[in-house]
Amino acid sequence: MKKQVSFITLDAAMRRISAIYKSYFIKLVVARLNLERKEGTLVSKNELSDEGLRHAYAYVRSIEAIVNSFDKNEQLILYKDYLGSEPPLWWCDYFSRRDYYLLKKHSIRKFLAELDTYV
Repeated sequence: MKKQVSFITLDAAMRRISAIYKSYFIKLVVARLNLERKEGTLVSKNELSDEGLRHAYAYVRSIEAIVNSFDKNEQLILYKDYLGSEPPLWWCDYFSRRDYYLLKKHSIRKFLAELDTYV
């Protein structure tokens, strides 16, 4: 019998993934800006010579690929709640409280299951 994982546990897992995603995303933006300033050209993924930058790029791309494979409401929740920086009550214009929390829990479960098979 499969034990149900609480919403708090799911949310905490997403917040850990989100923190890593955001730090890698910022690292990539800073690296790109530094190289553009230095060389005056855009940097492609092939030009990222630092192993850490390559790892950051792969992580960010894999997270985005998973989220982008979901439907629009699931994407909206994951991007606004975890991958972006929206005010806490952004969802009030889109969903009822009940629908939001049901969809959020579903989106997190789906994301974590997909991430588990993706890795």
